[in-house]
Amino acid sequence: MCTLVVLMVLTLIIPLVFVLTPPWHPRQIPSAPFWITLLPIFFEIDQEQIFKKYIAGPLYEHGAIKIFFGGQWNVIIQRPAFISEVLKKEQIYNKSGNQNKIPHSVLAEFLGK
Repeated sequence: MCTLVVLMVLTLIIPLVFVLTPPWHPRQIPSAPFWITLLPIFFEIDQEQIFKKYIAGPLYEHGAIKIFFGGQWNVIIQRPAFISEVLKKEQIYNKSGNQNKIPHSVLAEFLGK
């Protein structure tokens, strides 16, 4: 019985670890902790406050940051050299808009393709 419970817990935890662990690539870019996307659920905090407290520092220092949003890891880019590289090497850097990441959401409907 105990073995079955442990096996069930591992079956639930292992997929979450793979989804919530930041990807290795791109390297040398910091990752925002996964839990910051959950803050508005538990506290009276808006996206601007989250950005200023958790994202802005590493983003401006490194030029990019990895963040979990829309059910997947995304890279927010601020440095012009990085933006240029992403736009020039479209075959390497997979880009998807909100209509692909979170279809039928308000953002997807508003921004379109």
